[in-house]
Amino acid sequence: MELQQREDFKKLDQPLRHFISQYALGYTKLQDLVSTEALSIRSHTTNETLRAENAVKSHVTVELSTVKTQLMSHMMIGLENASDQISQGVEKLGIATMHVKRREQFLASLKYPSMNERRNHITPSFGNTSEWILDEDDSEDDSEADGSTLSAEDRVKAEKPWDNFNDWLKSDNSIYWISGKPGSGKSTLVKFVISSPRAQALLNMWSPNTLVLSHFLWKPGSRMQNNIKGLLCSLLHQALSHNMDVLDSALEISPSTKDSDTDWSVSELKHACQSVFLSYPSPLCIFIDGIDEICDEDGAIALMEVVAGFRAIPRVKVCVAGRPELRFSRRLRDQ
Repeated sequence: MELQQREDFKKLDQPLRHFISQYALGYTKLQDLVSTEALSIRSHTTNETLRAENAVKSHVTVELSTVKTQLMSHMMIGLENASDQISQGVEKLGIATMHVKRREQFLASLKYPSMNERRNHITPSFGNTSEWILDEDDSEDDSEADGSTLSAEDRVKAEKPWDNFNDWLKSDNSIYWISGKPGSGKSTLVKFVISSPRAQALLNMWSPNTLVLSHFLWKPGSRMQNNIKGLLCSLLHQALSHNMDVLDSALEISPSTKDSDTDWSVSELKHACQSVFLSYPSPLCIFIDGIDEICDEDGAIALMEVVAGFRAIPRVKVCVAGRPELRFSRRLRDQ
């Protein structure tokens, strides 16, 4: 004890003090001293190892907890963003679906059951018998040397007091009249022209990407087949069906309560046609067959006013076909 209290003993390091203390207690054998020291070192090492392990575990636990918290935070943010995107996507899809339905409803309000019946019942021209109307030279003799009956197309051609149709398609002239007696093939000729690639190519020489619209009036048919309202619905439906941007613009300025043709008035349809045709991105060529078959209630004067309204719109030209009656020739020959 006296040894341990000495100042110079206290200045020694721990292992050496322990060795001296053991020696002083009687552990004089080297084996006992080394064994005792080994146990002390092992105990110390074990304690230090456990302390280090506990420190590492504590640090790892803290780090894992931090990482877990960060991951959960990122996941929640990601889920919130995904939820917002899904909500926005569903909302946009809902809006798009409603817009498509509005388009369909608007177009359906212009379409009536017999709208294309007359055109579909017209017998197509046989072979290339109607090609003559698109020829450049229209001055050939229409008579037959042997006195035989002229073909339907030739009868129309012989009675037509107008300039060459080929030239008209390429020109800025806004009106053309195909006239002929009943059964002379006027409707067959018009049906041929509106689907002819040659005619389309000639129109494109007037103005590229010209859109062809057509309507066939038919007096024996339903009311909508022989009146101005049916004509306007038909032309407007064709124009809007070909261009969704124009249709969307029409939806913005038109009421959404239109469900059928009965919801439209003639004045509304005239205004809609004027607005649509005026803003249409491509030129328009309108073919109206059977002008003489307009119903008596509307009459030729009202029909010619509609035609004149179309012609007054820039980049719109009109071709009409009908019998050579004075009520039309007086208005058309001077135009």
